[in-house]
Amino acid sequence: MKLESLRGKDLARVFKKGTEIQGRFFKLIYYRGERGLRLTVVVKKKIGKAVVRNKLKRRVKEVFRKSFLNGRRSFDIIVLLNEKSSEATFNELRDDILKCIERMK
Repeated sequence: MKLESLRGKDLARVFKKGTEIQGRFFKLIYYRGERGLRLTVVVKKKIGKAVVRNKLKRRVKEVFRKSFLNGRRSFDIIVLLNEKSSEATFNELRDDILKCIERMK
């Protein structure tokens, strides 16, 4: 399953009308969509060099891809990673994301 990114008006709509959930390593903003799972991951340049930021984005996208495999849920999601996320292991990040996904239902 390929994840589609949010752009333009859709991104603004999620920021304006979306519901926020705070995790240990990120803030998740979601809005019920109509076109499957669309995900945007935002990482500040403060967090590290491009290699670190891209690694974090890949990890987050992989967790969402695996947890939304059934395709029955339609959400537009923005994940804003914080500074602590660069020190988190994949398992810590995965567990935190899965807890937040459970709260979305």
